Amino acid sequence: MVRLWPIALAIAIALSRSTVDCLTAEERTAFSKVFKYYHRSVRPSSTHNYVKFNENATSFRLSTELTLLSSAIDTQGYLTVDWNLALRYFDERLEMRMAAEPIVVPEEFPPWTPVVAVVPSTRTTNSVILRSTTGEITMELRMQTRQLCVRNDWIFPFGKRTCQFEVFLDESDLLFDVRSFRDLREDRQVSVSFDVPSTARLYLAFASPGEMAHFLLVSFLPSALIVVAVIAAQARRRRDRLLVSLGAVCAIVFMHNAQTSNVKPSLSLLDIWLFGCFLMAVVLLIINLIYRFQRRRWHSSSSKDNSIRENLENHVLVEQVNVSRVETRLLSNLIKSNTLCLAVVIPAVYYCIFIVLYFILLIASGAFS
Repeated sequence: MVRLWPIALAIAIALSRSTVDCLTAEERTAFSKVFKYYHRSVRPSSTHNYVKFNENATSFRLSTELTLLSSAIDTQGYLTVDWNLALRYFDERLEMRMAAEPIVVPEEFPPWTPVVAVVPSTRTTNSVILRSTTGEITMELRMQTRQLCVRNDWIFPFGKRTCQFEVFLDESDLLFDVRSFRDLREDRQVSVSFDVPSTARLYLAFASPGEMAHFLLVSFLPSALIVVAVIAAQARRRRDRLLVSLGAVCAIVFMHNAQTSNVKPSLSLLDIWLFGCFLMAVVLLIINLIYRFQRRRWHSSSSKDNSIRENLENHVLVEQVNVSRVETRLLSNLIKSNTLCLAVVIPAVYYCIFIVLYFILLIASGAFS
């Protein structure tokens, strides 16, 4: 679908430039007469410009229009914004009763204009448009601002990148009167809000979406599945448990190094999650290693007992040994089944407790605000 506003904006700029280059002789003569006695340092005194709050407080009102044209944030966190700021006021000294259409004031006839500063520094091009029948002046500033958006490293990757632009006037009695705010951006993933905390200051706050969706797919969900696989492997043979636990430890370490290589070396919620998964896999690996060592000792001691039983000459004692061996085997199978059940259930319970505590930490840190 074809966007109409860029075409309309280009036509308007072309028409405004053509009016600058196509002043008639009558218009230039009128400008010369007016600016012969015009003092740029004198502020207009039209009553339409002033707002009286009380008997001792009066401010010069600037009707303000904000227009956002585009915004883009790169991988390094730098936000580039193209936006327009239009300030309207009346100058009774420039009522010339000429043509009804707006005229772009040439640079050789500079009228009084408010001094506008933008923080951070901005590439600015401005133009002054005059309606000669009423003396209404529109000061248009076309700006492009680039700033590094910051974020809270502790709640990474749940937090948003935020940055703020400040527009202020050089005189304290000037007043921003925001009449309209238009958002013409095609991509609105970066949210924006504006605030006028004082009469001569205007703030534009931008917030970009966090990387939560990305890291949910590449870090949180894979690491959780790895731990679940380690817990499920506890019901398998010892060799399988050792291999799965060792592979899980290596995978989590590799995942942490890959995902945090471009992040500042500070503790974050992502580090805590990966450390919890890593600790769970390491503990299960250590338990399996200790259990395997104890099983070797038990097999060596049982082989000695078997040699002693073979040397028994009493048939009654041999029968008692056989009965005790069957009972021991049944008891060992029962203990083995209960041990496997506990080996799966207990780590699963501890991992669920860790997940609950992690969500409590997320809420307490304001990660979802």
